[in-house]
Amino acid sequence: YIPFITEEIWQKLGAQNQVDLLHNSPLLISAHWPQANPRSQNTKLESQVQIWQEIIQQIRNLKNELDLLAKTPLSCQLVIADGELADFFAASTALTQHLTPLKTLTISSTPPQSGSSQTIEFAHREIQASLQFKIDFDPKTRLQSIKQEIAEIQALLEKTARLLADPNFSTKAPQAVINKETQKQKDLQIKKSILEKQISYYEKITL
Repeated sequence: YIPFITEEIWQKLGAQNQVDLLHNSPLLISAHWPQANPRSQNTKLESQVQIWQEIIQQIRNLKNELDLLAKTPLSCQLVIADGELADFFAASTALTQHLTPLKTLTISSTPPQSGSSQTIEFAHREIQASLQFKIDFDPKTRLQSIKQEIAEIQALLEKTARLLADPNFSTKAPQAVINKETQKQKDLQIKKSILEKQISYYEKITL
């Protein structure tokens, strides 16, 4: 019944001369959008939440770039010099572990003594992060496999580039076919870029 009730209300509002100028129709809600009082805004907390969200995204991106399985156990240490920011992250530990996900999360003001061979480090704003993980495969073998895949992708990219540069193809092929090859080229470039990032990570942990 809600749609019918809404329609009745909508029709009655037409007599109130409250009109949505964009759509030239009566407004169902005529109240002003709530405006935040600047004095009630906590800009420091907003900044802390923003940094927290960015760190979570960084960790998730690293997992994707390393092609790690969801079940791969990960441990992370965040080095945060700012005491208030460190307290915020400490209070958010459980939620951070759930969203990343992480097996363990440690907040510290000093960097770790030494990392294992399977450690990736990154810095974001004023935070240094050390991400440790255990993998059930030989990273050197994975590295060779990735390099081989990149070589195959490069060969396909060169083939596609030659095809798109061929005047006979560009002038005679249907536009749908040209678009398909162009999209194929873009997809291959994206995949190659992702694999190249994986190489940089696996080279670090195989040193």
